[in-house]
Amino acid sequence: MNAMRRLNAFLPGLGHVLAGRRAAGALLLALWLGHLAVALVAWDRIAAVPATGSLDDWVALAALVAGLAGTWFAARAGARSDRPRGGQSQWDIALRSFQRNRLAVAGVFVVGLLYAVTLLAPFLAPFDQLALPLEIAPGTTTKIRVAARPESLG
Repeated sequence: MNAMRRLNAFLPGLGHVLAGRRAAGALLLALWLGHLAVALVAWDRIAAVPATGSLDDWVALAALVAGLAGTWFAARAGARSDRPRGGQSQWDIALRSFQRNRLAVAGVFVVGLLYAVTLLAPFLAPFDQLALPLEIAPGTTTKIRVAARPESLG
């Protein structure tokens, strides 16, 4: 147990994998490594946030730090959750019932992934979202065709 906590302090999820809780450990490792990858890839943008960052950049930085801290604390709490407790709470029963439904768990994972990508978009996007390309600059015209019915496309 103590070794699992030490491994989770170094690399969140590794202690879970080595203790036999592979799914939880793999999820924690994937979250931790994903957040670290975003931090490493966007390090120059992260370093520029205090000087030139907009509100979007600050929100993305807060989401990145919260994701790293949340993953680390979840791994630490998971290492302590093996101790015996008296009785089961309603939350424990509901969580166990939820975890049995694989489609619901996958849905939560997909929604969480979409939220993470949305919050980290300023670090993931290669271009500024407010900069307009020259071909769509103000004063130019573009043809846009809006079709109300599929048969009008022909």
